[in-house]
Amino acid sequence: MDAATSGGTTVSDLMMRSLLDVFDERVWDRRVEAIAQVYSPDITFYEAAGSVAGPEGLARRVQDLLDQAPAWSFRPRGAVSVNHDLGRLAWGVRSGRRTGTGHRHRCRAHH
Repeated sequence: MDAATSGGTTVSDLMMRSLLDVFDERVWDRRVEAIAQVYSPDITFYEAAGSVAGPEGLARRVQDLLDQAPAWSFRPRGAVSVNHDLGRLAWGVRSGRRTGTGHRHRCRAHH
């Protein structure tokens, strides 16, 4: 069962919006708006090499990623898997000439 947040949005919805409306969005203002709708204001985004805090930190980190690969497009690789209020989404990147490998992205619904 796909748990809903206090606003009625499902974990699956949040996961897809995170991938498509945040990480695949190249327009800064639309990305910032999506981050405000998808993530908690006290978001900490963790990566192997470190972390960033807050919506502004996440927006800057996503911009860094997009700047490194301007031709790439983030796409889901299958459906979101949900266990209580935790979601998992396999995703990949694609462009006109190359395809990235699948990764996993976790998002915890905030209430």
